[in-house]
Amino acid sequence: MALGRACPAPTPASRQQAILDYLEQAAPSKDLDVLATEWERLDEGARRARE
Repeated sequence: MALGRACPAPTPASRQQAILDYLEQAAPSKDLDVLATEWERLDEGARRARE
């Protein structure tokens, strides 16, 4: 549990939905795809650290 306190908090569900909605509407972009993939990876890591 100590590790969970040092990790960033996962994205709240309402904010996560807003981000996903934006990504669905945004123009296709390789850079945006990379950013979205990294956000998903880091957010999942934050969730696992807090379990």
